[in-house]
Amino acid sequence: MTIKIHDKIAQGTPEWLELRCGKLSASNVKAIITPAKLEPAKNATMLFYAAQIAVERITNKIVDGVKTSAMAKGNDLEPEARDFYHNNFASVREVALMENSDVPFPFCASPDGLLVNENGGLEIKCLSNASEYFHLLRSPEPDAIPLERRLQMASQQLAGGLDFVDFVIYIEGLKMRPIRYYRDEGLIAKILLAGEAFEKAVQEAIKLHDLCDGILTPVIKTIEDTELW
Repeated sequence: MTIKIHDKIAQGTPEWLELRCGKLSASNVKAIITPAKLEPAKNATMLFYAAQIAVERITNKIVDGVKTSAMAKGNDLEPEARDFYHNNFASVREVALMENSDVPFPFCASPDGLLVNENGGLEIKCLSNASEYFHLLRSPEPDAIPLERRLQMASQQLAGGLDFVDFVIYIEGLKMRPIRYYRDEGLIAKILLAGEAFEKAVQEAIKLHDLCDGILTPVIKTIEDTELW
């Protein structure tokens, strides 16, 4: 296994977007797996994301997503939250992106930080809605962390070969209470299965595009093994 960590560029830059182009990302794993049974998804959300990744691979250009006000606020507060964690809990450094050579499809993760002296990562959520914060104060156990968050952190563990990820919620003026989410091999295995199915959907979309005879011309050929489109 070879882990590649890109740490010479900053997240959010054109260079970072170029590295992510055409790859399944940890933050979007929630779109490719069913929340109830943790099986590969075969729904509109997965196909929407597969189409986006297919377009990125065909054009070599990133497809811009919608950035909500909450996401913008989170991005603005993240450096402050990371500094607070760094000064009060453990030394952490910023990285742009992680990739694992053992993953059999294009895949990457961008943690909010990597611990300096331990093989762990940091995932920060800066929220304006405090309900999740107080829920985790009452039940500070990894299983109490919402599945969407655990999927992202398990994906970071997969991409970076990490032993754990510390999950923190940051709200200005409130205490920070990290919850350590140790490497979840069971969830990682399910992510790998879902990723392979997702990659098949991406490849099928690319084949459909390649078989199109011309601009605004209907597809006149078929692909016998196409199941999703």
